[in-house]
Amino acid sequence: MKVSRNFYRSEYACKCGRQLKKFDDGYCEGGFNAVDVILNKEHESIRAKLSYRKGSEVAVRILSGNRCVKHNKDEGGAARSTHTRGIGSDIEFYVKATREPVDAAWCYNIIDQMYPDKYGLKLYPWGVHFDVRVNKWRMT
Repeated sequence: MKVSRNFYRSEYACKCGRQLKKFDDGYCEGGFNAVDVILNKEHESIRAKLSYRKGSEVAVRILSGNRCVKHNKDEGGAARSTHTRGIGSDIEFYVKATREPVDAAWCYNIIDQMYPDKYGLKLYPWGVHFDVRVNKWRMT
């Protein structure tokens, strides 16, 4: 089910379901699939800004959105992770027409310029962690 022009509810869902981790073992089986309205809106804004700056359509792929507590622990996530609260995502970027990756550091810098006084950002070699926490948090 589409939740906005470019994103689907399944992209936000906890990945433990795809990994066949069972509810009996403490996992959500992908049932944690809520979509935070602000996070989704900002994903759309990021996609539009990166596309404009790149001069071609840039896709934003959500690698990890929501995580149930057990799956978050498996992934090495922080105890108070924004993923477990449904307001964080790990995203990568590519040119839609060619599937060519877009440099994560370039994307990070543009996103940081978009939100200089709020939200959370962390740069990884493969992409960016982005969340809509109330306060500003940065890690490169």
